[in-house]
Amino acid sequence: MLLTLGLSVAAKAQPLLEKAGYELEAENFYLQGIASHDNGQLELAANYYSQAVNADPRHTKALYNLALVQYDLGNFGESASALEKLFAATPADKGAYELYGLALYQLGHYDRAIASYEMALQAGPSDHILVNKALAYAKTGRPKAALHEFDEAFRLNPSNFNACLGKGIALMGLGQLQLAVSWLNHALALRPDDALALSNRAIAYFSMDEKEKAMEDFSAALSKSRNSEIYIARAKCRLKEGHLEDAYYDAREALLLAPNREETHQLLGEIEWKRGNLQTAIHHYNLVLDSNPDCKQCYLQLAQINLEEKRYYDAISYLYQLSRMNPLDKEARALLNSAYNQLDRYNLDQMARTD
Repeated sequence: MLLTLGLSVAAKAQPLLEKAGYELEAENFYLQGIASHDNGQLELAANYYSQAVNADPRHTKALYNLALVQYDLGNFGESASALEKLFAATPADKGAYELYGLALYQLGHYDRAIASYEMALQAGPSDHILVNKALAYAKTGRPKAALHEFDEAFRLNPSNFNACLGKGIALMGLGQLQLAVSWLNHALALRPDDALALSNRAIAYFSMDEKEKAMEDFSAALSKSRNSEIYIARAKCRLKEGHLEDAYYDAREALLLAPNREETHQLLGEIEWKRGNLQTAIHHYNLVLDSNPDCKQCYLQLAQINLEEKRYYDAISYLYQLSRMNPLDKEARALLNSAYNQLDRYNLDQMARTD
């Protein structure tokens, strides 16, 4: 239930500082790209940078800026591709490896991102690159390695908010809640009103059974940022306490803020199931499966809902779909055996009534 820290992006467009032997046509396109970039016209800038590279494939500044603008546009594959061409032209250039690491991270290539950040750090120590490296370690399921990088970043810059916050979140993931709260307090000393730090401390407090403090932090976080993730986190806490109506209203707020978020529909499915609104619950789970056919929890809960409704064949159908995804799933197999046993008892009861 942790709310995650985002990447720290420090890369900036490279202005024209010297001619460096670039062809005149390429230079003209590059200058137009810089002007468009400065004006926030990112797609136009990307077009000009591309034309500069087409005119001169070794125009490294155009390649770098093309990668940067593609990253800002969310075209992470194109960003990485431009940087790979840059590295082919200048293999010793360490300055672009930070951006390459960011693009690889967004593409889900976390180990390659870590290697890229290591290359970038060869140019000199950097606390924000260490934070990004820590985030990549966290994505690979290595929280202790992430903690080491957060510590190194904090050692370089004791005022690095993301290092404090990241360490607090990592410690929460390891179950070290009291220590996590101390680091989140440190982060909040640097930024007293930060919604992400407040909401993560709320989650930690809730897990420590300090419910009043948790709800105070959630309220404070939402007063700073009406964020769907914060509403989802509070809804999950309220659901655990059995406060179904409060959980429902939080989940509905999250849905209004981010209508296509799978996690919200799955949460609403669980809440509606527990409220007794089974058809509405089924609707939400099916919405999740439409976009994510591999949602194990959706299949399990749809099966359980259908068992409650004595729709045994529908329940068995959902469990078979889950078994095809993972034949060794113990939870699915156990529920499938239970479904068959319930079906057998139901059939015997029906036969007895007929006799």
